[in-house]
Formats: sequence, structure tokens, C-alpha cells
Amino acid sequence: MEQHNRQLVLLVGRLIGRHRRQVGLSQETLAEKAGLHPTYISLVETNKRSIGIAAAHAVAVALGLKLSDLLAQAERLLKEP
Repeated sequence: MEQHNRQLVLLVGRLIGRHRRQVGLSQETLAEKAGLHPTYISLVETNKRSIGIAAAHAVAVALGLKLSDLLAQAERLLKEP
């Protein structure tokens, strides 16, 4: 179970980066919109830091997403072979 959770967190970080690029935001702009530090966004996207639930919610909102949709996307990717 721990490995599953770790992979899920890694996928969330990758998805944040993917969505950020799709909407044309820099890490700095996303961080500002989410009320976070740009370094934190960078660390999350590169899987050097796990994102907490409150921060994930703030980032999802800043990206125009629901947190539940972001997590569902990560879970779908986790199930792919």
C-alpha cells in the first residue's frame, strides 16, 4: 500500500506540471495564484517533495481544476500497465 501511495503522489506532481504547461502558466505564476512559493511548486513537479492536501487543493483551483479530478486522473494513470 505504501508503494501505491508514493506512486500516486508522484503522479499528482507530474500532472500538476502537465496542467500548468497546458494552461500556459509559469511555476512562479501558479505559485502566486495558489499562495505558495515557486520553489515548492518546482519541488512538487519534480517529485522532490510531496504535496499536502491543502496545497494540492490550492494548486488545483489555481489551474481551474477540482482536486477530485486531479486525483482521479492520477488514479487512472496508476492503473495503466
